Amino acid sequence: MNAKSPTVVIGTTLGEASDQVVATGAEIARAMGATIHLVHAFDVPTVAVAGAPFAPLVFEAAPGWRELEPVARTQMDDQIARLRIGGGGTFVQHVKQGPPHRVLAEVAQREAADSER
Repeated sequence: MNAKSPTVVIGTTLGEASDQVVATGAEIARAMGATIHLVHAFDVPTVAVAGAPFAPLVFEAAPGWRELEPVARTQMDDQIARLRIGGGGTFVQHVKQGPPHRVLAEVAQREAADSER
């Protein structure tokens, strides 16, 4: 029987506020010999551009996911380098559009993340 290595999903905001969570999660995953899935989720903001007291608001999308995704991937690379967690072991990066709670759950389910260890 070929046993699959454990899987750990770690969410990140990509900023220093999540550095400790990411570093600790990576340390635990490496101690388990787990594959690390680092996940960042983002929503595409909308901006009101017109409206009056009794007129409907008109919304225009701010930069779309195609503009935001490469920026987030660069920030994820920066965080990995800053924390020195990229070397050794299996490391998978996910940058997805959507609410963080939903994206993390989807990645965990798709990657069959371990819930008991």
